[in-house]
Amino acid sequence: MLTGKPAWNYKPGTNIFLFLIRIGAGDESPAVPEESSAEVKDFLSNCFVKDPAARWTAAMLLEHPFLSAGEIGNGDETRKNAVCCSGVEFPSV
Repeated sequence: MLTGKPAWNYKPGTNIFLFLIRIGAGDESPAVPEESSAEVKDFLSNCFVKDPAARWTAAMLLEHPFLSAGEIGNGDETRKNAVCCSGVEFPSV
């Protein structure tokens, strides 16, 4: 979703069952684009931890600087633009 391409690189004719086993049982993680910011890389590395006991919780992830960098307000409060890892700014709504 970050790049608009599949997270896992597989070729046509790949045995999907074996591919899913490799993802679930292996130590492999999806590749994170090199041009991603340090915050994005850190956020995703915390998401990709396979051991549930070591992986960040949803509450912890929601407090990560990547997600909490922009202020979102209601009503008369100001909302700052959210900035994506690619440097594209999304306008306030």
